[in-house]
Amino acid sequence: PAPDIFQIAMQRLDSRLQPEDCLVFEDAANGVEAANNARMSSIWVHDMRFSAGASEPSHRHGATERVTSLAEFNPAKYGLPPY
Repeated sequence: PAPDIFQIAMQRLDSRLQPEDCLVFEDAANGVEAANNARMSSIWVHDMRFSAGASEPSHRHGATERVTSLAEFNPAKYGLPPY
């Protein structure tokens, strides 16, 4: 998948940003792959309701981390302030 949407968003937020400064939250495997193609870290928010009966995926589609809810995300792990 094409990384351009993430690259455009990064540049519009701040033209000084680099891909390694970004953290993408995605709920789709293709979105995670696009973030990887943009050289950005990604959090795959895996919704078990759309797993067609699979309980736990055997991989994270290349995501930096996999969570099943945004409540599981720990911002301190990425040097971010708490929310």
